[in-house]
Amino acid sequence: GTAVGSLLYIYSVAVAGAARAVILTSTSPLMVVPLSMIFLGERPTARVGLGTLLCLAGTLVVVAGG
Repeated sequence: GTAVGSLLYIYSVAVAGAARAVILTSTSPLMVVPLSMIFLGERPTARVGLGTLLCLAGTLVVVAGG
């Protein structure tokens, strides 16, 4: 469960570096929303969509050096 995820995250930081690992972490909503729809049958709400867009916008600001 969470122990494996934590170990993989620490490994990714060690291999890819903190900057790249944080970018992947901040884009996780983009990956989780479609997966939750497919596997759990969840319906996204406007609040989920707004939160996902805000995560994407924040990631773009960081990547663009803003």
